Amino acid sequence: MADPKPAADGEFFVDSSLDVQGVTGGSAASGAERDPLSVEPAVSGTRGARLWFGRHAVSLGWFVPLIVLGTAVHAAALTSRAAPGELPGAVAAVVFGTLAALLLWMLARRLHLTQPAAALAVFVFLLSPLALTAHTTASLPNAVAPVLLAGVIVVIDPRRSTRLRMIVGAIVAAILAVVLLLELAASGAPATSSVIGRWWALDPAILILGTGCSVAALAVARLRPFGLVSLGLVLLALRPGADMLVPAAALWLPLAALLVAGTVQAAAQAAWEAGFTAVWLEIVAGIFLVAVVGVFIFAAPALAPGYRTLLEGSPGGQPGQPGAVPTFAQSGVVGDAAAGATPPASAGAEVPGTDDPTGPAAEAESGRALAGAQTAARASIGLQLSTNPQLQLSAEATAELVAGDVDVRSVLTLAQLLASTPVAVSDFPAVAGEVGAPRRQILISSLGGRASTGSSAVLNDVSAYFENLAPPLGGANVVSTDDGVLVIFPFGEPADLLPAGQGP
Repeated sequence: MADPKPAADGEFFVDSSLDVQGVTGGSAASGAERDPLSVEPAVSGTRGARLWFGRHAVSLGWFVPLIVLGTAVHAAALTSRAAPGELPGAVAAVVFGTLAALLLWMLARRLHLTQPAAALAVFVFLLSPLALTAHTTASLPNAVAPVLLAGVIVVIDPRRSTRLRMIVGAIVAAILAVVLLLELAASGAPATSSVIGRWWALDPAILILGTGCSVAALAVARLRPFGLVSLGLVLLALRPGADMLVPAAALWLPLAALLVAGTVQAAAQAAWEAGFTAVWLEIVAGIFLVAVVGVFIFAAPALAPGYRTLLEGSPGGQPGQPGAVPTFAQSGVVGDAAAGATPPASAGAEVPGTDDPTGPAAEAESGRALAGAQTAARASIGLQLSTNPQLQLSAEATAELVAGDVDVRSVLTLAQLLASTPVAVSDFPAVAGEVGAPRRQILISSLGGRASTGSSAVLNDVSAYFENLAPPLGGANVVSTDDGVLVIFPFGEPADLLPAGQGP
């Protein structure tokens, strides 16, 4: 696949030949001989469009499918994670992400990246798990990223005057500084976990590739400034108290994607200079692109639970992280709950009133005894949870908790969450039609001192925590309601979570 010379002086939109003059029929600024067909005044609009498409079909073939695929994947992500009230902001974030992808392609071509390498950058930028999270979450940096990319394109354009490039460069630096300062000020309270820790849980592949290529880019002159800024953002995410997952990702992702593609091409070019031909360079870059696509499609879902949750942040770095199934001792609130619970009838002991162990009356009595033991166990651990100073309960929620009416999964997951942040619960609502069953819903009114009503940040944090838990605590759905954030566990309380074997 022949690649037109990248970053020619006339480059403007998609490729080096796709400039304003080329679209309107003028000559390229490179000084090449003017095509007589392109300057004929009698050329119709339809014929001009065909000529334009013929000149740029290769570039469009690399770029357009990625945009279509990215839009489809983002639309699917929106339907699974955006609350109705947050949908307009999430859609706007997707639009800004698509615009940023277009500008990233332009920037890559300006930096002399081949079409396969530029396509690789766009693919990583649009379809990595971290990208799917950042591009479907409304945040200021999502809107700022296209502006910064456009500014960088102007700054590195040698056709522009030095004065204009200096002015635009100063504006870009000022915007970046203001956005980072605003996000730092907004983080305020101590973070529940490090941003890097949540990046790792969400997308370890891009974190490793992006950071490694940022370091390698320091050896490539044209990529060195981008590598320095990328490493600076990573260090900012490592700072104590950092709690800005999506804002940091929205600014870092374009750099990471660009540097991954740029360093791969630099390595391929070094091999080419040692004996490869230009055709082999294209082949190697294309094969690498296909390999990366395969990694993201087949390996990333196994590596990154973020493909399932696609959420902004979570109280990570605690027992509630993916794969952690706590015991009662680890929860810190149930301690000796098993000792306080009514023990079940042992296998060899005779229960009063059960002379005929096979009779219906005996079975009913045994069921009532077991239900009573389970309720007592829930009441014991619920009472201990209610004394946690990090937990704020309404009178109704307290009564339900200490009466043993709350599903043990609610108790355990709240206990873990309280280890990192204060929580206010207004109710444990019963599911309609489930009379006498443990209440498997939690209505959270605030998290970390932030009211949950109308707050997308709280909704995302609560969702990231509960939806990212491993079985048997996992599987909960999180929805936004007028009264707060509602957590709904699946039907059926796991038997092995009750202390001292108080399960059926």
